[in-house]
Amino acid sequence: MTTHENRIFDALLGKLEEIWGSSEEIVLLLGNFQCQGSEIDAAVLKKNSITVIDFKDYGGLIKFSENGRWLADGIEIKGGNKPNPFIQIKDNKFALLKVLEKVQFSSGNQPNLGHISGLALFHKPIKFDEKQLPPNIERWFHVVDFDHAVERLSQITSREINLSNQDLERISEALSIPEYVPVGSGTKAATSSVKGFDRERIEFPDSLHHAISQVETFLESPERIMILTGMIGTGIEQVMIATASVALKNGRNFTILAPNHRIALRYEIEADSIYTHIYSANPKLDKEKFVYELLENKEVGNHLYIVGDAHLISDSIFETDDSRYGSGQLLTDFLNFSGISDSERQIIFLGDPFQLTRGKADESALCNDRLQAITSFKVNEVYLDRILSDQENSLFVINCLRLAQCIKEEAFNQIHIATNTSQVIEAPSEQISKHQILEKLFIEDPKSTKFISFTHAETNQINNWIRRKVFGRADNISPGDIVHIHNSFSVRNKDDLERPIYVSNDSFAEIIAVREDVEPVVQSLKGRDKPITVHFLKIQARLFHDFKEVEFLCLKNYLYAGHLEKLAF
Repeated sequence: MTTHENRIFDALLGKLEEIWGSSEEIVLLLGNFQCQGSEIDAAVLKKNSITVIDFKDYGGLIKFSENGRWLADGIEIKGGNKPNPFIQIKDNKFALLKVLEKVQFSSGNQPNLGHISGLALFHKPIKFDEKQLPPNIERWFHVVDFDHAVERLSQITSREINLSNQDLERISEALSIPEYVPVGSGTKAATSSVKGFDRERIEFPDSLHHAISQVETFLESPERIMILTGMIGTGIEQVMIATASVALKNGRNFTILAPNHRIALRYEIEADSIYTHIYSANPKLDKEKFVYELLENKEVGNHLYIVGDAHLISDSIFETDDSRYGSGQLLTDFLNFSGISDSERQIIFLGDPFQLTRGKADESALCNDRLQAITSFKVNEVYLDRILSDQENSLFVINCLRLAQCIKEEAFNQIHIATNTSQVIEAPSEQISKHQILEKLFIEDPKSTKFISFTHAETNQINNWIRRKVFGRADNISPGDIVHIHNSFSVRNKDDLERPIYVSNDSFAEIIAVREDVEPVVQSLKGRDKPITVHFLKIQARLFHDFKEVEFLCLKNYLYAGHLEKLAF
């Protein structure tokens, strides 16, 4: 780079340090490196974006052309040895893409490298009409001056790129870029190396060593499917981490999948929703029903799938009135997607055999006979039968162990629940004391306190009692209430440049505002003389898990009905 380019690089490094220096998020700035014979001025790598940058020492009114000349106040802007900056940056993008295609990412998640962005960064202030960019180009190509560079880099994100800290380290290693310290700087700033995943320092309880050894043997074998089960307290979560560690040590690409997005967020290791991973996001209309078809599997031939909470992965038919994922049988769809019959890919299902399943137990991914019937492969089984020493005194584990024993013996008439004064509290027989306990719990920690009842009517009854007696609210939903969301949907972000906010089924949110002046939907139905009227509420709420504010419509009858199967219109 020229002296001026070095200065602009140092200035950009300083700006990035101001924004992300104290953040836990890793942001890498790579400078002056070679890819496939192309010299790249800079690249910024974040967990959800990769941006190739070229510096331009121009200013003024910028005229864009896809194949012709670029002008800055009438002066031609060079693109190195290419016809213009766009072609230069496009070629640099694909040069970097070719290198990254060969990188074996630590997380096992292969990013969609077609989503690499390009940025023409002008040293001097510019005026640029972004309407000059054709639609197929504006999605990935950006033109800004230095004053707006960091803002634009923070806005560039892609759902198709999900890089862990270890993935970022692998990229910097693959490009062989040394750490850079700005001239005259005595303080270490952003660098191109990140703390790696030290496999040798991971320690697992002795009771898990045998199971981990069996996982290692399975991964080195020609077998295709393993079921690994264990109840709460046995360390099945740690076995998931150990399995990923073993795969990483052996140089295996892997993906960790969960039954849904909400569960994936709970794992201590990066994971994805199985629905997001195997089904298309764009449904096709088939006989008045939207069908999300299976995606084509583009993973390597020996890819490993680690499926958590597999008791919730089932072949029980599931479809709504207007939509269906694949065939409606998730387990069969996943096995077909995996392609284990025509490759060396492997699957490890991890789950709790005593948890509630989706549908019948013999339709779940933990059913050996079911898996053999679908795939014709022998299924390897491992069972964790020891409670971890640090979990032996947990009342939750003690009670779950008793319940599991009752399930095994099919004896449910005498179930003794161990209690104390903090974790598992025995409800007093006096009604007034029950009310006092409820009031205390909901006043001290309303967001974490939840109750489960047998029917929707009972839920409404208890909810209304708590809202009136504890919080002094009327029967209708109002600000401060907490809602349990029973559907998955996306809502538009207030910032049009940001991607939509995804709200997963089973989310909790706090009500900010409620509007009832929503025009109802009037719909005629066959066999009815009069049309039905569907009333909605407009809800503004703050999500618990990420504190984002969203607006959505709520079916009023659904919210207040005592019996969901008898909704009255």
